[in-house]
Parts: sequence; structure tokens; C-alpha cells
Amino acid sequence: MVNTILQSIQLKQQVNANNQMTHAIPRDREYKPAIDRLLNTLSLDGKSRKQVACQQVIRLAAIVCIVGLMGVGFPSMADENHNLQRISTERESGSRIEFRQGEKIAFLGNSLAERMGLFGHFEAYLQSRFPDLQLQVRSFARPAEAVDVQQRSNDYTKIDDPQAVFDADTYFCFFGFNESFEGDEGLEAFEQNYYRYLRMIQQRYGTDRTRGALRFVLISPIAFENAQDGFLPEGDSYNANLKKYSAAVQRVAENEQLLFVDLYQPSLKLFQSTPGLQFTINGCHLNLEGDRIVGQWLDQALFGTPHPASLSGDHFEILRQGIIDKCWTHSQDYRKVNGWYVYGGRRTWDIDTFPLEYQK
Repeated sequence: MVNTILQSIQLKQQVNANNQMTHAIPRDREYKPAIDRLLNTLSLDGKSRKQVACQQVIRLAAIVCIVGLMGVGFPSMADENHNLQRISTERESGSRIEFRQGEKIAFLGNSLAERMGLFGHFEAYLQSRFPDLQLQVRSFARPAEAVDVQQRSNDYTKIDDPQAVFDADTYFCFFGFNESFEGDEGLEAFEQNYYRYLRMIQQRYGTDRTRGALRFVLISPIAFENAQDGFLPEGDSYNANLKKYSAAVQRVAENEQLLFVDLYQPSLKLFQSTPGLQFTINGCHLNLEGDRIVGQWLDQALFGTPHPASLSGDHFEILRQGIIDKCWTHSQDYRKVNGWYVYGGRRTWDIDTFPLEYQK
């Protein structure tokens, strides 16, 4: 509890520092809209203050939640109808995608997407490429996530379903790495489970929408980097499977006429060009430089034109650091540390412990 309170105090100090930063930062046009949105997010409007006050009492001074997001997840698919059918989505022409004003973008999948919140490059490229579109980006990815396995605490969506609250327009799906350990025997099941997963997302979050049908972008896993370290595995056998599972992701995308981004081939070439761990921390999880490069690959694959903004210097770094702060705060909500107390078997704060405070 002490650590939680200290974290809340640190975040408050960070918010105050960001508020002061509003008057101290010279901002050129290409970054001003994106930076302003992040500073407004961190400075907490009236609605967020109410949520923060409620959470501090209810959740024993838990980490502040910003932008009105409530943690999302994927309940079990056991109750879903697994009969395959075409996903009703908007079709992208060629290899490009266009975003609407106020587009809501969500990341789903494994650690490749989840760890992007540690470095912030890809979202920073998105925000600085489209500074006037007011894009909203949230990650709901988790380590060990697979198309057929989404483990959550009991009663994870009992209070609400934060993914439904966010109501994304476009989903970037990062799958294939965890499933690749099944080898050749798991390939067919992986493809079939991917179809079912997409259909489940479509049925659960794509109905009764006023902003059009959901859109999906399927992204392959990256290659495995050879560590050349006796204490870490080499990547040859892993890459043989990852190549096949990347091709499987591409087949799913082509069959459903969805946009596909291949990260496996460029990452394999990059990893083979320089010996040792240069772009990952352990062969499979990207470090800062690896995240920067993968973010650039995604940006180029999606939009196909040189980035219009400057990707170096203070302005970009301010934007990236603000995104990292936002991602960290969001993760404290959709991946609550003590979920058993917040929405599980020990949930009493809205019923017995602080009912009147919660109503406020």
C-alpha cells in the first residue's frame, strides 16, 4: 500500500511538471497538436479528477487512471459459437490505410505490442504523422497472449469491459510468436483459431457501432535474434517456426482481405547483419533501438511515404516521453496489479467499504 501511495504521489508530481512544461516548451506546428493532447491528458480534466478521487479512496490510493479508460480484456471464448464465417470489415486497398478524424486505435496481442508502451516509438510516429487527426491509441496487449489463450483474473469485466469502453475503430493484431512453439503440428489450429479470434472481436466489439465497421491490421511476429551467448538460446530453430507462422498470419489476412504487415523478413535480415544482442534484450523482446526500427517499419508499411515530421530532436522526444507516461498510466488500469480486490472475490469497496464515496 505504501508503494502504491508513493506511486500516486510521483504521478501527481509528474502531472505538475507536465503542466509547467506547457509554458516552457517551444513547439513547432508538426508536434504542437499531439503534445497538447498529451499534456491535456496528463493534466486531468474535471471528469478525470472525479475518477481519480474515486479510485484513490476505493482502490487504496491506486495508480491514477487518465482519459476515462477502464481496463479491458478478453473474456473466455468458451461460450462463443466457433463456426467460421467471413469477418465483416472495411476492406483496405493495396497496402495502405487511412485514418479518420478522432480514430481510435487499439493494439492486441503479445509482448511485441505490449512492450511498445515502454518506448513509445510507433505511436509517436503515428501522432506526429497525423498531428491534426486527434488519434487515440491504447494497447490491450499482454505477455503470453495468443489467439486461443487470453488469461484474465476472475470477474475481469464485472465492473465494465474497458475494451468496450474504449470502443476502438481499428485493431492492430500482434500474434504468432507464442503460438509458434507448437511447430508444424500447431499451424492449422493457429490459422483456424485466428479466424475465430477475429470473429469473436467483431461480434463482441463491432456491433451497434455508429462509426462504421471494425478494421483489422494483422502483423507478423519478428524473427528471433541470435544472442551468441551460451546462457541464451540460439534462434535458428525458432526462426524456422516463426517463418511458417508469419506466413500463416499472411494467409489469414489475404483470405479475409485485411491489411498485413510482415515484420519477420526485415527483422531476420537485420538480426543476421550484426552478431549478438543488438536489437533485443534476450533474442525475442525488443530493446530501445529495436523498438525504434520496428516502429519505422510499421510506419512505412502502413503509409508508404517518408515521414513528414522530424524524428529527432527535443520535440519528438517530448512527444515520445509523454506517450510512455500515458501508456504506463493506462497499463495500471487495464492490467490492475490487485485485480482480485478491484473486481474479484475481495471486491467490497463499492458495496461495504466505501459505498457512498464510490457513488460520488
